[in-house]
Amino acid sequence: MQYGETEESFDVVSERHRRQTDQKAEENRVATESSLSRQRATRRKGEIRRDIRRQERAQLGAATSASERREIKEAADKLIQDAFFDLDTGYEPRENKTDAESDIEQRGTDQFVAPESTRENAQNSIVLDVVLPDNTAGTLNVVIL
Repeated sequence: MQYGETEESFDVVSERHRRQTDQKAEENRVATESSLSRQRATRRKGEIRRDIRRQERAQLGAATSASERREIKEAADKLIQDAFFDLDTGYEPRENKTDAESDIEQRGTDQFVAPESTRENAQNSIVLDVVLPDNTAGTLNVVIL
């Protein structure tokens, strides 16, 4: 022990170090499990893809026309796409907001329709040229408040 240190302060530091070490070990364990899970899923997808391709090659060998080969290839591609379609079933939508930000009745007047932001009352405005959704030219008046 160094000068000024007590056995109690050493125990506190030792306990803090032990907790940090345990926390890092747990984080590493979770990261490792997650990584291994992703690797297993990737390997499984590869196995499925290879099985479908083997079946495709076997059927292509028996095909007699180009149109038949094309149909086989399209069917195999569709099977691969369908095999990897994965819905996230863990989604849980958040509850509806009940704060002032989400209630239109509790908000103030919209700045874009307030009388001081109209074109007639605007002292600082910019006119922008824009392309409208129907691909025609238009203008947009921007009021700077």
